[in-house]
Amino acid sequence: MYVISQVWQTLGWGSILYLAALTNIDDTLYEAAKMDGANRWQQMLHVTLPGILPTIITMLVLNVGSVLGVGFEKVLLLQNPLVYSTGDVVSTYLYRVGILSSNFSYATAIGIFEAIIGLVLVLGSNRISAKITKTSLW
Repeated sequence: MYVISQVWQTLGWGSILYLAALTNIDDTLYEAAKMDGANRWQQMLHVTLPGILPTIITMLVLNVGSVLGVGFEKVLLLQNPLVYSTGDVVSTYLYRVGILSSNFSYATAIGIFEAIIGLVLVLGSNRISAKITKTSLW
């Protein structure tokens, strides 16, 4: 249920971003590929994907930092004490420990650790994308 709702939530924004990236691809590239005998699959593989690769890499780098933050609200609304062992995530654990149990220092330490992991993931994925595809955020 969570995965389906997350896909539904992000589908519109992702479509807008990738359609905008597709409009930046020059039509003459498709015409040249067609003149060279490329079919639709080959046009997608050799013209479309390289054209939107910077957008794909940028979205990957931006989203890799939020791997641990899976959406507090949806998980909390779908959760009850019977499913804590299988449905608990870092955000809801922080809420239970920090707010409900009033253990603010422990919850803060976990939150900072989660933020540091996200920062390391973003910096690492940006460095890897800069080396491999020559596309990076900075």
